[in-house]
Amino acid sequence: LGNLQPAPQVVTNSVHHASQLADLMVPVIIIGGQVKLSTNATIGATAAEQLGQLAFDVSFLGADAVNTDMGIMTPDLEEATIKKLVINRSNKVFVLADNSKFDRVAFAKVSDLADITLITDKSLASAPAYQSKTDIIVGGES
Repeated sequence: LGNLQPAPQVVTNSVHHASQLADLMVPVIIIGGQVKLSTNATIGATAAEQLGQLAFDVSFLGADAVNTDMGIMTPDLEEATIKKLVINRSNKVFVLADNSKFDRVAFAKVSDLADITLITDKSLASAPAYQSKTDIIVGGES
């Protein structure tokens, strides 16, 4: 029994993801707040206050834009605030972004590349510029 690992505790602001995880019997906490109808994610002061009470070992976030100068970005200030809080309260942060998100700019900066590790779907022509600023994991490779 000494080798048993506790089940991971998943925390999300996604109504959709929380429902799917619950259906799979995965322990999940959904952050409260205003539901942004276009993404079904909770945002706002209530979400930020709840996140301020938590600490994360590992976090996984998505990104709308990844840029060598501006880092990780999203088009929404409220979502940027929530993602910044998660990053600041995490020991390790992975950002999932397919290759269509690279070399793009969105309205609100979330973090510098140095603060995260990127997970993407395939190697990019511009990867050397990103590799000098962050670690990159390409899906399907080990």
